[in-house]
Amino acid sequence: VFVLNATSGGILSHDVDYKLSVGRKKLSAAAQQDVIGFGLGYSDVSNTEGYSDQFDLYNTTSKRWFASGVVPSKEARQYATAVGCGGKILFAGGQVAGGRSAAVDIYDVSRKTWTNMMLSVARSNLAAACILDRYVVFAGGQIPGRATVDVLDLEKNVWMNSEIALNTGRGWLSAGSVDNCAVFAGGQTVPGKSDIDVFCLA
Repeated sequence: VFVLNATSGGILSHDVDYKLSVGRKKLSAAAQQDVIGFGLGYSDVSNTEGYSDQFDLYNTTSKRWFASGVVPSKEARQYATAVGCGGKILFAGGQVAGGRSAAVDIYDVSRKTWTNMMLSVARSNLAAACILDRYVVFAGGQIPGRATVDVLDLEKNVWMNSEIALNTGRGWLSAGSVDNCAVFAGGQTVPGKSDIDVFCLA
């Protein structure tokens, strides 16, 4: 854990004592309020080798790991996406043994509870953006390259009816948001193309 000086940007401390409950790579991470969530991935450790269904939650205020275990979907996977929005941390999609996952595992930071939902299409290597601290936009993914866009209203806990799609189906894309718009850029697609898709809520 690196602790940074917000004024100078310098490193105040580097603590190597913090450990994940299960050593793994290709995991996903996101934060909300003072909680950082690390989930899923792939473990090379002999007694836990394979796709992981584990999560670890770290509180930056108490500077402690306070929860770990199995995500509610119980779907072990890597190459999921994670996003923080509306007081929740979400882990979506991913690669499972023999295919792709549609699972969305959701941790509510205030209530300290888990729920889960499903994407419209199972896929890995997708991207996600948070709009207005209420709506999560999941876009793209693979295999094959997906143009699918799913929009989740966290306040109502429902998927919004939407017929929007990316201009080009692709995975490994990046996402960001500003005001009421989500932006999806790049990704693995036809060589030479560098698509950018912008979706804005009216």
